[in-house]
Amino acid sequence: MLSTNKDFVEIKSSDHAESKIAEIYNRHVDTVYRVCFSMTGNKQDAEDVTQTVFIKLLESSKSFVDAEHEKAWLITAAQNRCRDLHRKWWRKKSSIWTYTPSWEQTRISFNTVM
Repeated sequence: MLSTNKDFVEIKSSDHAESKIAEIYNRHVDTVYRVCFSMTGNKQDAEDVTQTVFIKLLESSKSFVDAEHEKAWLITAAQNRCRDLHRKWWRKKSSIWTYTPSWEQTRISFNTVM
């Protein structure tokens, strides 16, 4: 549990950083993965989003009051990242269909045929 920003800085710089980060990861990885899998429906995407959420936690200097706030932050971050993934997929899918030629571009002129 990260109680202050100072504790987080100590986690990043101390010799026990790996064990503290591993403790946070081990405590919440199953919950985050289940949220991601339920929203993506895909094992690979859920794993990618789970990894991204924990990297985001490492990069942020977020302070938590207790383990429940930590869990809530991770779940919210996972949900938001899954929504971003859906938006990206939808934009990619819909961009294929954005170009549709107009009637003037597709019609054949009878003057050129005859």
